[in-house]
Amino acid sequence: MIPIYKMMISLRFICLLFLAYSGLRPSAGLQAQSLLYPNLEVHVSSGYAIALGGAFYTDGPYESSAFFSNMKQGFHSNAEVLIRRSSVLQIGLGIGQLSLSQWRDPSEDAKYEGMTAGIFSVGPIIQLTTPIQASGLMNRLQFAFQLRPTFNVLSLKIPAPVFEVRDPSNRPVFVPGSQEEKGSGYGLQAKFRLSYSISWLVGLSFSLDGNMAQLPSNTYNEAWQRNALAQVGIFFRLRQNKRFYED
Repeated sequence: MIPIYKMMISLRFICLLFLAYSGLRPSAGLQAQSLLYPNLEVHVSSGYAIALGGAFYTDGPYESSAFFSNMKQGFHSNAEVLIRRSSVLQIGLGIGQLSLSQWRDPSEDAKYEGMTAGIFSVGPIIQLTTPIQASGLMNRLQFAFQLRPTFNVLSLKIPAPVFEVRDPSNRPVFVPGSQEEKGSGYGLQAKFRLSYSISWLVGLSFSLDGNMAQLPSNTYNEAWQRNALAQVGIFFRLRQNKRFYED
């Protein structure tokens, strides 16, 4: 009696021989392939900020020059740490620093002339992304939309009159004085980002942001600060998972 395992080997050989002579090939079926998924990303970016709003603050019959919306120079820097929870969802933490200067008064009364503002923000991030594809352009290119509720700390620098002091030889020395005001409030930031992976470790990004924060003060009249941001940056992938897909 022929052993069963020898019969199976002979049957397999006969099938392969038949397929070879008939010109047919056995179907490959579903093939498992690997795809690296970034699990931890660090983004760093910077760019310009444009203050939004009208030139004047109006409260009933009262009208005065606005503070934030008349700032003509703005610069913003940003850093984020993102953890991927699924192929389309990332969560994380972000910080930002906004600097505003060169206030220009539309009514020429120099109300806030020389004042500068710095706003530090921190907040959790929820980000939706397009999934990474196994090949093609979308393997390197990724679109993302992000929401970030923020806690903001305001620092105002207010120029003060010039002080006259005396040096050791009793000569007058004029020193410009200044004072600083602090404040805080909550806000919201929305971001649209386009990222391009140079490699699986590093890539470049471009983003457009909208930001608003409630920052009341005794120095100016507005309760809200609003701005638009355009930023370029670089990102690093510090940890990756290998996942499998079938085609």
